[in-house]
Amino acid sequence: MATLRTLLYACLVLLSAVLLARQCYELVLLYASEPTASISSRTPADRWPLPDFTVCPSTRLRGDVLRAWGMLADHGRWEDWYSFPANATLDQLWQEAAVDLDKLVPECFHGFCTPPGSRGGATETGSWTSSAQKRGTCYTYRSNLTMNDGVFMTLLIIHNAQHVLAGSEPFVDLFLHGEQDPVVEAEERFIVAHPSIRLRSGERLELLVRGHMEEASSLRRRPCVADRGYSRAHCRQRCVRRRQAKLIGCRAPWMPGPQEETCRSLRQVLATVVPPEVTFPYVRHTCHCPLECRRETWTTEELRRDTLEAAVQNNWSYVTLKWAEVVHVTTEQLTYGSSSLISDIGGTVGMLFGFSVLSLVQMLEAWLKKLMRKGTAGKRATVKQMSVWSTRKAVAPEAESEVKGAWSKGPGVNVEDAFNK
Repeated sequence: MATLRTLLYACLVLLSAVLLARQCYELVLLYASEPTASISSRTPADRWPLPDFTVCPSTRLRGDVLRAWGMLADHGRWEDWYSFPANATLDQLWQEAAVDLDKLVPECFHGFCTPPGSRGGATETGSWTSSAQKRGTCYTYRSNLTMNDGVFMTLLIIHNAQHVLAGSEPFVDLFLHGEQDPVVEAEERFIVAHPSIRLRSGERLELLVRGHMEEASSLRRRPCVADRGYSRAHCRQRCVRRRQAKLIGCRAPWMPGPQEETCRSLRQVLATVVPPEVTFPYVRHTCHCPLECRRETWTTEELRRDTLEAAVQNNWSYVTLKWAEVVHVTTEQLTYGSSSLISDIGGTVGMLFGFSVLSLVQMLEAWLKKLMRKGTAGKRATVKQMSVWSTRKAVAPEAESEVKGAWSKGPGVNVEDAFNK
């Protein structure tokens, strides 16, 4: 009966151990996969800052400056790069031939964001900054207002300031974005350009702007960068242009690098017109551009687009931006973390074997007490044996001889009395 009972307990323990191993294996796999959940919500738009916007004219280089540099061909229709001056740099051309911002956007938001100078500067409600692109010079306005400070914003565009080449039609591309700088042009197929709103001469445009915010979690299987001004597309583009500058041997105005490495010779300038191609495998293995944790996008809906006769004659246009009442926010959260893994494994062990932290502590305490008891018992036995040998060594020589004589006389003699003497 006792053998059968022991066999039954052994089978039960073995079955519980198999179930525990399988359950722990599945829980570890679930933890390693890092499952997430997306939570969508709406927040009032008056709590959000106004979106930043970038204005890019269609003119890469002003025609009047190119004429002064002697770089116009085909009666002013094309740029003649073979006539690039020998004593000039490409940075100088981009700075002098850029479209003046204060002439392109003479009025903005009732004067609160009107540019103070030809290349930007600080205003009452924000600041304008310029950035060199291959398509020309673009200007970005960053506001410190919220949507509660105004229900709309109006931009006045004067297309005469572009000084377009002969036979070209002027237009302006408007990019709405967050803190991440937009990719205004993408020649590579693996880089997606930011969506834009094209405004042509004589048009009156009215748009409804809606905001979308995505916040992702940085995971081991998919890390992301939490910097507010970082974007993966912009990081890849900078990496591609840095590689092109290295292959050319100099830096174009739209390429990152030291100021003294600007392109000067005719061969270098011609190489920037058609830069060398950078493949996607190089970008994937070299650029190291993870995803951004925070992505802010702004979509538009056209409420009205028409053409005004007076605007066509004066070669100007304007756009009105109206803000939606709510902003859509999507937050990604980790649904199974280390705390969930520990609690699930602990619950499984407690259900199958009845173990808990308290029981483990009690078992450890009992084991330590047992070890200490064994050590104390061994120490006492050693001390007792040493005391006996010490006593025997301390006996007088006469008593020792009497004890030996008592042993020799036989069992009838009381040896203990003789030894005590």
